[in-house]
Amino acid sequence: MKSILSIVVSNLRNDEYFQFMSEVDKLVVASTAAALGISDQYTPFKSGLTNVDEVLKVEKGSNQTRLITEADEKRDRIHKGLELQVESNKNHWDEDVVDAALRIGRIIGQYGNLRVLSYNEESSAIGNLVKELTSEANAPSLATIGLTTWVSKLGEANDAFQAIFNDRASEVASRSSGNVRAARLLLDPLYEAMVARVNALAVVNGEAAYADFIDKVNYYVDYYKNTISARKGRTTKEAKTKKSETNG
Repeated sequence: MKSILSIVVSNLRNDEYFQFMSEVDKLVVASTAAALGISDQYTPFKSGLTNVDEVLKVEKGSNQTRLITEADEKRDRIHKGLELQVESNKNHWDEDVVDAALRIGRIIGQYGNLRVLSYNEESSAIGNLVKELTSEANAPSLATIGLTTWVSKLGEANDAFQAIFNDRASEVASRSSGNVRAARLLLDPLYEAMVARVNALAVVNGEAAYADFIDKVNYYVDYYKNTISARKGRTTKEAKTKKSETNG
């Protein structure tokens, strides 16, 4: 018996989430809610989808969004540069420099790839990393490999990002419609209710009238589940690679 497959929509990024729900909406319109027997479920779903669209536009329209992206890219670039500088010094001709680079490299490695973390997680991790690298115990090693300024610049870039991020948070908070997460949480059960109704009707009435719709929805379910899996796979691979490099 055909049925619409499940998907953990909370794992989708905002744009992916909206695109997935929009594709489902198009399929309902093409088949018609009446023919699918989901008119009562579709009406609130459509309203919820419209709400998500509106709050996403508010989010994207924030005056601070572009600045946040640029600030995040800058701190990511400095963090990556710091890693490369440390790796380079591990091959230095001076054994004291090599020892210092290995010490600093182990510390950086313990934090993993900060660039794949959420904004808040990355901000916190960079703050802790900078604090640890500039501590009394590690500052001499940092100076030995000539990266004191690099770490200082990473801290400055992180502080600059957080300041812009806080400004954006205040801006969005002042507009009650700009809560994407809340809008998604409202839409999720409406989507599930529609799916449950179609699946139930396919059992009661036979799948013939619903098979085409179910197959097409499942195409998008599979597509976005693969998108989620690929992203998790990349994150896991990067984490394992970093752990291997640290242990090596």
